[in-house]
Amino acid sequence: MMSLRRRTSLLMFAFLASLLVLLYFLLKPGPEMATWPTAEGRILASRLQVVSPPHAPDQISWQARVQYRYTVQGHSYRQDRIFAVDSSLPGDKTSAEDIVRRYPAGKKVVVYYNPHNPRAAVLVRGPSDDVRLARFILGALTLLFGYSLWRQLRHAYHLRRNPA
Repeated sequence: MMSLRRRTSLLMFAFLASLLVLLYFLLKPGPEMATWPTAEGRILASRLQVVSPPHAPDQISWQARVQYRYTVQGHSYRQDRIFAVDSSLPGDKTSAEDIVRRYPAGKKVVVYYNPHNPRAAVLVRGPSDDVRLARFILGALTLLFGYSLWRQLRHAYHLRRNPA
């Protein structure tokens, strides 16, 4: 019979592995997005927005709000989604300012739109740099936790096989 410690370690490892897989699929843009056609668009408005949760008004983050218009087969659409992966995670002011500078009002842009639903569109098919960084950190932490759990299990196994 497996010890409580070993079962706990295995469950923790399974939890971390499943969490990593879940987050990977939630943050990964669909492969079909790589084939989305393009349309010419124009930035209507671009600004910084300060966001703070109602329960903690002193905790602020910055988000870029960019609105653009594009035309597909004679129909005009408005959209404000920049990245394929939602980047509404709390951000820092520098990242938000970079996005606002990249997409100033009046600028012509390439818009990627869903051919089955032209209302769905993005300016960047991949995730934002913040999401890429979050993926990297999550992956590194998961590897670190996994390695630590593996060492603990290995140590426990050797102690059980060779009690001294």
